[in-house]
Amino acid sequence: MWSLVRKAASFTLYGMLILIGTVTVLLAVFWLPSAASTAAVQNPDYANLQVPVLFGIYVTLFPFLLSITEARKLVKAILSKHATPARTRIK
Repeated sequence: MWSLVRKAASFTLYGMLILIGTVTVLLAVFWLPSAASTAAVQNPDYANLQVPVLFGIYVTLFPFLLSITEARKLVKAILSKHATPARTRIK
């Protein structure tokens, strides 16, 4: 019974990780540039900051996606029962 609950929870976590990563990338690629353009039109005093702010957001997106990838690897290891305390420790 508990193994079924653990497996269901792991699959739910895995699905949520994929969903969060996908939504974040889609928003960063499609919505964020248009929102930045709209903000630059509405606030012309800050229009020169549009590109640096977008660059900063994209730079912070890379470590976020790396952490999502590492979390997916950890959930896969838990599902395949290869997750031992020594393998899951941060080095």
